[in-house]
Amino acid sequence: MHPRTVDLPFDENEFDVVFLVAVLGEVSDKERCLGAIYRILKPSGLLSITEQLGDPDFLSLSVVRSLAEKQGFEFVESYGKKKNYTANFRKPVYMGGYGNITKKF
Repeated sequence: MHPRTVDLPFDENEFDVVFLVAVLGEVSDKERCLGAIYRILKPSGLLSITEQLGDPDFLSLSVVRSLAEKQGFEFVESYGKKKNYTANFRKPVYMGGYGNITKKF
């Protein structure tokens, strides 16, 4: 994905997993990018974001978590240390007819 690309040419709910490795900090409109990823992920789909030491556009876990949760992702877990980590998020499953009930896996 090009750093300025946020309109992803895929159908809604098409992917099970999206990996971003040292990418999100490069994207000019991070919220729009994560919104586009949310759109193409299937319900319960996994978004995995890795940030690495030495990346000049490094984003802290707290920033990544805030950005992802603002788009509707649920934080699942993180691995690693402050400057070298992977954070995993899920797109929630909403059950129709019962309001916003989230099914956790």
